[in-house]
Amino acid sequence: MNLENFLKNSVLPEMQVTSLYFKPNIPQDKLVNAIKEYAPNIGMSTVIALIDETFWGSGKEGMIITDEDIILSKKLGGRIIPLSSVNQIHIKDKNLIINDIPLTKFNNPEVLPLTAFGSKLNEFITATKNTTNKLKKNALDVSTTSQLSIFLTRLTEPLYFESTPIDRRKPGATTIGYVLAANINEEQLKFIRFKGNFASNEELLCASWLDSHDNKDSFFCVTNCGVHSVLSGQPATFLSHDDLRSLSALEEYKESRYVGIRLSNNDGIIVSIQNTFIRPYAFELFSGLISILNGHEPTSRIIYENLSQKETNIISLQHDSFSSVDNRENISKFTNSIEQQNFDRHRNSSIPLRHHSNDHLFDFIIQINSVDNVGDFIGSLLSDSNNPNSKIKKKFQSYIARTTTSFRKEIVEKEGFFQFKNDIATMEVSGAVMAFVFIQMLERGLNEDIAKNILFEGIRATFNIKSSAQRDPTSAALIRIIDSYLSDDSTNEIFLNIILRLIGSNLNGSLLPNYNEVLEKHFNFLDEFIPTMDPGFTNFVNKMINESNFLIDDILDTRW
Repeated sequence: MNLENFLKNSVLPEMQVTSLYFKPNIPQDKLVNAIKEYAPNIGMSTVIALIDETFWGSGKEGMIITDEDIILSKKLGGRIIPLSSVNQIHIKDKNLIINDIPLTKFNNPEVLPLTAFGSKLNEFITATKNTTNKLKKNALDVSTTSQLSIFLTRLTEPLYFESTPIDRRKPGATTIGYVLAANINEEQLKFIRFKGNFASNEELLCASWLDSHDNKDSFFCVTNCGVHSVLSGQPATFLSHDDLRSLSALEEYKESRYVGIRLSNNDGIIVSIQNTFIRPYAFELFSGLISILNGHEPTSRIIYENLSQKETNIISLQHDSFSSVDNRENISKFTNSIEQQNFDRHRNSSIPLRHHSNDHLFDFIIQINSVDNVGDFIGSLLSDSNNPNSKIKKKFQSYIARTTTSFRKEIVEKEGFFQFKNDIATMEVSGAVMAFVFIQMLERGLNEDIAKNILFEGIRATFNIKSSAQRDPTSAALIRIIDSYLSDDSTNEIFLNIILRLIGSNLNGSLLPNYNEVLEKHFNFLDEFIPTMDPGFTNFVNKMINESNFLIDDILDTRW
């Protein structure tokens, strides 16, 4: 596979990035100038990527990449580097590093897209080196392969959660993201073989796309030799059928937006993307696969509430009351379920909420946001204010300030829950609104690496953190809170989780990854307590949804 076809299967060609262009969206005038100036011996159709390093955007200085070469203009060193001579390539802090040697530094393109481009180039180089000496693998015999193919066909029929609305259960629907080899086009098949480093005798049986947008950069697949899980930017995982034969499937688990399977050797492998309406199929797939490998018939398909394991947390115990519904109906159904019940809306709840005196964090967030607003205004008078990274970071920071202010206004002041007027509640709310916008970014098709960078940079800006977001204690605590929302099956569960974490953290007096043990003592009173937070909670949630939509619109409209 050549570099052009490799990049077609990534999100890079879809990105609108200032000074960094990918075929077929390279401006023709820039391309003509670049070829005339420093690459006169190449054809226009051979250029895959162009970096424009000129101040006025003429394209006469920069870098051209073809299937064969990396070509640098005079300003960047004036050399031609054959891709065949490259063993590794990175773009770090705008520095181009090839074979561990820094060659040049870019000025114009933004850091995040450049870094992603360098990472994708290195993936291609690594995959190319791996395919130069393909050995055969142990493959299943024809009879077992045929039996496995028949079994894999049944997974194309989706199994729905009991809470899935009838209008979502369409006749003839197929499991989202899951596809049999016969339905994969030739270009995608070549990409899977290349990136999965298939052996010469290895044949694809089925695949599960692990990207929520149209590109097929990440995938899980089953072949006649084993299973592969390939996530962009991470080491690929391969388990042979010989290894799988001696294992068993233990349980499904959720990791970020993915569903994986835990095996009896305690290893995990990512299989699919979480879906609001369709049950995961990782446990069923691996249980059936291992049964077939050991000469047994896979078990019949049975629909029951928990396919692979019992749910043990508080949120899933509330699943029937707060089920997954269409996003357009989430808020109304959630609030209607409250309004239909005639509860006494007194504050003398059986849940003994506590007053905590420390309350500095909220004012700090607002103050930092205000100071940065003034700084941005002054900076716009003195310098270029169109830096996409700075603009998005500032908008993310303002999103946190506005949503936490809404929480204070609607729930603390109007509804009278002054027990949530403290640093513990502010941390929980900050983590919740960050988790919500992060999940929405992924659902609207933003690349996960870019979404994570926006999240981490937003945390640093909001709390004025100078070090890495992952190393700072405050941001580490926020990331743990955010992680607690990533396994929620629907926005409805996110809303419920916000309330439960607010109550749990208040009762505990400190932050924890989860508050199951704390809440179990008061579980019988939750149905009575939750309605007392409305209509303030609904107003806060509506504000969060609107603000997150505005923020993501700005992110998606940004020319990166």
